[in-house]
Parts: sequence; structure tokens; C-alpha cells
Amino acid sequence: MGHVDPHSTGDPHDGNNQTDYRQVTSQARCCAHTRRHQDEAEVEHASAKDLIAQILGSSPSDDLYDAKVKVLGEYIDHRVKEEETEMFPKVRKTELDLKSLGESLAQRTEELMGEAQTAPAH
Repeated sequence: MGHVDPHSTGDPHDGNNQTDYRQVTSQARCCAHTRRHQDEAEVEHASAKDLIAQILGSSPSDDLYDAKVKVLGEYIDHRVKEEETEMFPKVRKTELDLKSLGESLAQRTEELMGEAQTAPAH
């Protein structure tokens, strides 16, 4: 897969990993989402990215820290449920090589997890 940036946050939506993540998932999303769903997903991802940055730039003792973590979790839960109930059934009906796509996603996840374990603390 693509180059792994040692300065990455491990977030598949940050600037360092965005291209790799999009390469792996763009076909599936294109086949499964209407334009409305794509627009909603883009807004949700931008909101999640912003919350992640705010959380990483703060500490648990900061005002609103717990609220930001909770809202981020709710965004992620909503996105996962939507993808499982709407996107996955549509993707299964396509001609995509789902096994290969799954292997690519698993490999990229492993790379990101390795980065996160070796990244210096902020």
C-alpha cells in the first residue's frame, strides 16, 4: 500500500493518510452512496476530524473534554450503523472484489496501529 508517514496521527482522515484511505474505500462508497449520502458523510468526517483535533489538543481536565469525547463516539456509532445498514448491503450487490478490499483495509489498519504505537506522545 502507500507510504506510511511517521508523523501521522493514525487518523485515516488526517492529511497524512487521507489519500491511502480514500484509495481503499472510494470504490465502495461510490457504488453504495447517493450524492446526499456522500455529502452527509463528508460533513460527518469533517466534524469528527475537528473533534479529534480538539481532543488531541486538550486534556481530560479541560472544560467540555468529556462532552467532545461523547459526541465523537456518537458520530462514530451513527456512521457505523449507517454503513452497516445502508452501504454494506449495496456494496455486496456490486462487482467489487470485497475480499481484496477487506485485505487492503486490514493491511492499512495494521500499518496505522503500528504507527500509533511508535509515534511520540504529543
